Amino acid sequence: MRLIRKAILSALLMIGSLNAAVFANDIADDLSLTLKPQTDNSKVLLTVRNLKSTDMRVIIKNADNAQVYTKYVNEKDVYMEMFNFSRLNSGEYTFYIISGNAEVSQKFDIDSQGRITVANEKEAVAITPDIRLRDGKVEVRLANRLKEAVSVSIYDEAGALVHFDEESRSKDYGKKFNLDKITKGSYTFKVESGEKSFEKVISFNE
Repeated sequence: MRLIRKAILSALLMIGSLNAAVFANDIADDLSLTLKPQTDNSKVLLTVRNLKSTDMRVIIKNADNAQVYTKYVNEKDVYMEMFNFSRLNSGEYTFYIISGNAEVSQKFDIDSQGRITVANEKEAVAITPDIRLRDGKVEVRLANRLKEAVSVSIYDEAGALVHFDEESRSKDYGKKFNLDKITKGSYTFKVESGEKSFEKVISFNE
């Protein structure tokens, strides 16, 4: 019965491609950040390249995931700023840069003398697609810079997979899912690209 129900729901999810031109201005190199500790203790130079939009947010969190700093920046392409962390306690921190539908992060440590060490691990890259309910349809958009195929899985409240959509090749993703004829309730949209994933619950009760 579950397989039959899945097939019915999948058939009712009418898919339409969104205009790829939405991402025309976003197709460029990957968003990246670098941290360069300075000879003066407690100072580090942040450089962000390939900004996807002029609406960027800088966030710093401590090891407990508590936000200790946030700033909105209106820059395009490249952003540079010197940070002085002399007033921060020693410990592990993480820079998060959110620009458009993309996010990158980088860890760093401050020792008891104020010296800054940047983690050797490669910067983490997350995908942050735009998923929204509009006029009975769910729009999923992703400016894909991971150079890997994008897939969207839809699960019902019981956790059953009701639809799966996969792009056969790497490109920006834009689809519209029609929920008009399916059972009312909450559905989880899971967007995946390579090893990265993002989930959002959409409630459709009207």
